[in-house]
Amino acid sequence: MAFQKTLDTTDHGVAVTDAYGTVTSVRSDKNNSRISVEWFASKDARDAGNMSLHTGNYKAPASELASADNPVACAYTWLKTQSDFTGATDV
Repeated sequence: MAFQKTLDTTDHGVAVTDAYGTVTSVRSDKNNSRISVEWFASKDARDAGNMSLHTGNYKAPASELASADNPVACAYTWLKTQSDFTGATDV
């Protein structure tokens, strides 16, 4: 599971067309879930072990992810409903 989208800016201050993003962690307490997404220049860059260009951190209500058998898959589904992921495609 991964996303592809254009990032208008990254942690390094540059835009990236067709950036490749993956959920790298999902942590939950009784109230909130925290989801981290790492963005790379491409899947090949990620597979080659290159550093990420941007890390996005998102907070979701724990109730949205708590009942999931696979919290990472549920995080992808939840992220797709967020404005930061408008225009993102599944890759």
